Amino acid sequence: MDQTRVMDEEDKATEESVDDNQEQSQPDRQDKGNADVEEKYPVIISAIRDAYVDIFTNPVKNLGSIFEASETGMVGVNEQMWMQFLHMCEPSVMRISNFIHSIPGLNNVSVNHKKLLHYGSILDLMFFQLSLHFNPLDMSFPLKCGKHITRSQAETFKGGFLWSVVGPLYDFGFQMARLQLTDTEAALMMAIIALQIDRDGLQEATEIEEIHDMVFLACQHHVEKCFPQDRQRFLTLLMKITYSRYLAKQYGDIILQGHSSPDVSQFVKEIFECLH
Repeated sequence: MDQTRVMDEEDKATEESVDDNQEQSQPDRQDKGNADVEEKYPVIISAIRDAYVDIFTNPVKNLGSIFEASETGMVGVNEQMWMQFLHMCEPSVMRISNFIHSIPGLNNVSVNHKKLLHYGSILDLMFFQLSLHFNPLDMSFPLKCGKHITRSQAETFKGGFLWSVVGPLYDFGFQMARLQLTDTEAALMMAIIALQIDRDGLQEATEIEEIHDMVFLACQHHVEKCFPQDRQRFLTLLMKITYSRYLAKQYGDIILQGHSSPDVSQFVKEIFECLH
């Protein structure tokens, strides 16, 4: 009887010990998992930054012919205008394509999803790149002809009509210039923009969502590590990404659907042409 009671007590003590070890090991495993993920951040950050610097400073690496209009999936867009725009800005489009291809993990994404990602992010990424070309010293954007158009010139052109359309472009360019982005930040922001899955046909693309989340966390890790005194910087970068995509949609309408005068459309096209 006493022996049985002793054995029961030993079994109970053993079970409690196992439970305690399980409770203690669960956070340990979680911490180890987080550490394993964080170990990947420097590799991801370095790969994206190096690709960004190489692609946007060196000659364009041709990936083949420009996209076919029938494959773009651009809903409600004049396909002829879309193709004209792509050909006009072909060097910039090819840089964007090279950059998207360089994002770690995208090699494992299905061809169809990769195409949709390309077609849906071209304008967003071109517009973001455009904002980085703003010159805060004379408040201007460069044009293909080698000239610059300043804020004051844009404000007075055509009696101010041009400014009513392109004013937000100058304001956003100035905001981006004030951030003094590093190449690493610019590269990671572009990767996050490219990996947005709210585009047509990508709502169920879980493989892209996983890559996006990894790049997102890597960007947060980098910014918080490099700017420990500026706790709002990462949030600020995310807000700029959102607003950049909003403006890109507006200017996409101007370029591709003719929602403005020919003078305004031509001006916006000339600015985009300067990207290469």
